Amino acid sequence: MALLIGGLTAPRLVPGVPSTFGPATARLGGTLAVAGVLALLQRDATWWRAVVGGFVALDLLLFGWPLVPTVDRSLYHGSTEAAISLHSEPGPVRVYWPTDPTHRNREYDAEYRVRFDYLTFDDFGPRDVDYWWEMREALLPNVGMLDGVASANNFDPLLIGRYAALLEAAVEAPGLLRVMGVTYVISDKPWPEGERVGDWGLGIARLYRLPDAPGRAWVVPTARRASPDEMLTTLADPAFDPIAEVLLEQPPSNLQSLASFSVQKGVGDQASAGKTPINRGLRRILHRQLASSLQYQVALRDAPNRVTIHAVLDAPGYLVLADTWYPGWQAMVDGVPTEILRANYAFRAVWLEAGEHTVEMIYRPISVLIGGAASLTTLALLAIGLLLTRRLEART
Repeated sequence: MALLIGGLTAPRLVPGVPSTFGPATARLGGTLAVAGVLALLQRDATWWRAVVGGFVALDLLLFGWPLVPTVDRSLYHGSTEAAISLHSEPGPVRVYWPTDPTHRNREYDAEYRVRFDYLTFDDFGPRDVDYWWEMREALLPNVGMLDGVASANNFDPLLIGRYAALLEAAVEAPGLLRVMGVTYVISDKPWPEGERVGDWGLGIARLYRLPDAPGRAWVVPTARRASPDEMLTTLADPAFDPIAEVLLEQPPSNLQSLASFSVQKGVGDQASAGKTPINRGLRRILHRQLASSLQYQVALRDAPNRVTIHAVLDAPGYLVLADTWYPGWQAMVDGVPTEILRANYAFRAVWLEAGEHTVEMIYRPISVLIGGAASLTTLALLAIGLLLTRRLEART
């Protein structure tokens, strides 16, 4: 009762008390008072159980209902103007809202700025569908998946460390977006590195196309080995061209791919050591010439825990996929298992010979198999234990 009385009187007697304190405290006091009365009246009777059950249901409805905002289902039907326009553009689509995972650079962090214009901490916002449709047009936070629009942003509370590092580095090195497979940037401010697409807008934002963006998957003729720290530094260098070469953490075991890898590694090491007159600019030109001489076509098809890539190459090369490298992914080329190389700091690559290939990458972590085997073993032991227990009880 003290909580009930205090909640009712405190807002009137104590200045500066938050407006939510009094009602919340009073409701808590009232709930505890009713619960106490029910406890004193406890009976082993059906009516008492029914009253307690009804009280619990009423408590959940009264206090929980305001915490479950609803909106008309039409918000989740149809296609946005943003998605229609993006799908009409040539080439692959992966969008990016400028974001700083540390939230230190608020001028750059358009994703945070715009998202929390809609999703405030004061209330749940209006129930007006038009209001929320504007946010859907902006493809935030991850509603683009309703229209099949992929995003390079990550809205999960737990991030893979290397991908988070790339997002942080991209704040100062926008060239990293091409390495990440980004093809379009959405921002509420001008994006100098991109080409404005059309005159339409995504609510309060605008769409920009990244020039020379390879997309989600592409093929390069050469590779170079680098440590993780060296990779991040090299990828952030404006001179690095992801279309011309790929950085690998470990050399490939395949002899043919190793030959291409070793030649490129030697050129890179000598150039950095000053043992050859080849400088970075000339090396970039040579890489570009090699890349332009390689003709290829790739087509992707996604499925749960699986991506299938159909690739046609006129010369050997590395198929780079700007999807996060993670333990448990397995690859097959034309039905033959092959190694997935850790490429460009956080992504994947496989070596392909010239010709037509079908590459399948399947997420099949060993931990799931081990967990499944352990669960089945536990169930079997439990069943045996129950059977033995019943037999012993039957004998006695």
